[in-house]
Amino acid sequence: MIKNILIFIILFTAPAYANKEEDKAEFKSLYAEFNDLYANSEAIDPIIEVAEKLYKIAPKAFGKKSKNNAVVIYNLASLYDEKGARSSSRDEKKALGLYEEYFRLLYDLGTPKDKAYLEQYQAFMQTHYNVKKKKSEDLITDTALEIAYSLNLTDLEIANVEYTVGLVRILNRKLENTDSHFSNALKLFTNEYGSSHSLVGEIEYWLAMLDLEKREYVRASDRFEKVVAIFSDGRPDASGFLKNSHLYLIKLYYVQEKSAFESDHFTEYLRLEHNWIPRDNIKDNPDEYLPTVRANPYYPARAAENGIEGFVIVKFTVDTNGDTKDVISILSSDEMFERNSIKAASKYKYKPRMVDGEAVEVTDVIVRIEFKLEG
Repeated sequence: MIKNILIFIILFTAPAYANKEEDKAEFKSLYAEFNDLYANSEAIDPIIEVAEKLYKIAPKAFGKKSKNNAVVIYNLASLYDEKGARSSSRDEKKALGLYEEYFRLLYDLGTPKDKAYLEQYQAFMQTHYNVKKKKSEDLITDTALEIAYSLNLTDLEIANVEYTVGLVRILNRKLENTDSHFSNALKLFTNEYGSSHSLVGEIEYWLAMLDLEKREYVRASDRFEKVVAIFSDGRPDASGFLKNSHLYLIKLYYVQEKSAFESDHFTEYLRLEHNWIPRDNIKDNPDEYLPTVRANPYYPARAAENGIEGFVIVKFTVDTNGDTKDVISILSSDEMFERNSIKAASKYKYKPRMVDGEAVEVTDVIVRIEFKLEG
């Protein structure tokens, strides 16, 4: 359940004072309880409770600048880190403070910066970026890379560090030079695994996202197409990358004035996101099923002021009176267009569909609403 827990180095030397002997005895008892909970408990809070007690007693039992105290601090940091990932940023902040305390202690102890140190530092690095976000320090990622390249690591180990650095930077909007870390990892992973490996697909996805930021739309399209080609074999761990790549390709096709809504990306996105494939006879509102009343949506002021055009695809049911109901947005170029599109489509009127002389409901009607600026 819990990752990165270190083994306690319990040194039972002859105590100088009676209270230290008692502290070590208490530590030993708590350590046994900690091990039992760690091995058998599914809940993280009871483990943290005991780890907090160990955190208080370790400096008294072994000294503040002891290896045992360092291990206790790291374990408690890892526990709060995992709990924070599940629940709240408050726990991640606790984890970050403990990680910082841990690495200050390692510095005081003169701990060598080996592979184990690097692994722990990367955990700290990710938590630092999660907590600090845009205020995070580039020095943290630079230090991780400096340690990695100072060690005798394999190409795969270097690739993993470069990829981790790229991820924490892009997820926290630290975009400058981030593509170089992904590119380094991409080259190393491709050399080792080939061009169709899932890690290659993931990195191509993140590089495509960086291309979008730079408005390099053609290059972004090429990368997203590679992601789709890699992940279309149905591997379960890739659903998010695959779905989002289809989505961005639809938007990129639209920007590049390609046939976005006739492409396989449109159908595949609807299947992955909504578990639904539009029926060809009503797809995109064909001529044989046009509304008798079609209200135009209001153009969002923010979009008009900034010269932004776009689209929304809405889905709804036409009832036996020809009114629309259950109108939802299933795809849009920008969320700012969705609310007005739903309002407009809710006012549509259709000639009821007749089957054997009786009006019937028609479900899964989809309509594309476009927002175009004149001139």
